[in-house]
Amino acid sequence: MEGHGLSQRRACGLAGIGHSTLSYQRRRASDEAARKRLRELAAQRRRFGYRRLGWLLAREGQVMNHKKVYRLYREERLMVRRRGGRKRALGSRTPMSRCADAVANVARSVAFSWRLYCSPPEESLRSVCRRGFAPTAA
Repeated sequence: MEGHGLSQRRACGLAGIGHSTLSYQRRRASDEAARKRLRELAAQRRRFGYRRLGWLLAREGQVMNHKKVYRLYREERLMVRRRGGRKRALGSRTPMSRCADAVANVARSVAFSWRLYCSPPEESLRSVCRRGFAPTAA
């Protein structure tokens, strides 16, 4: 900036950033101890996600926000591998000939039960059955 004869404010204005950006100092403490312990716990407990690992860290005295635990977990690429979904059968399970036999059996059983329902042995009950009422035992 000094070599070009521009002030700090003018150079930041041309670049489209605020002039206070140049004097910014990060205040975040180093997370190396937490990162190291998170990697160790994740290696021991492969099926644990970031939440359970965060709980384990809190038990050990390294209490931190769940968002920070998730950020470290993601940055270390410790994502748990997703399990596969439910395996479903492809296509039909029964051959077509069995399906046709089953349909025929159902039709036969319905016809047989209808004959039993509509043809009682006694003459007095036939008129009742023709009207659609089933005989009841008294």
